[in-house]
Amino acid sequence: MTTALCSPSRASILTGLYSHQHTVVDNVAPEPPTLTYFPQYLKQAGDQTAFIGKWHIGNDAGSASTA
Repeated sequence: MTTALCSPSRASILTGLYSHQHTVVDNVAPEPPTLTYFPQYLKQAGDQTAFIGKWHIGNDAGSASTA
């Protein structure tokens, strides 16, 4: 289920889908707005979740706003 590239591999691990299904096929492909990661299901069930570590799907640095 994993691929040699970071973002498609992480998207596969977090969704359970192959890269041709979740469409994150390289490290700068945009994240589909309808893509659901398994931690989102945990959050809906009342668990507290967070993404920690490297994340650059869709070229999103993931930095928080300081405004």
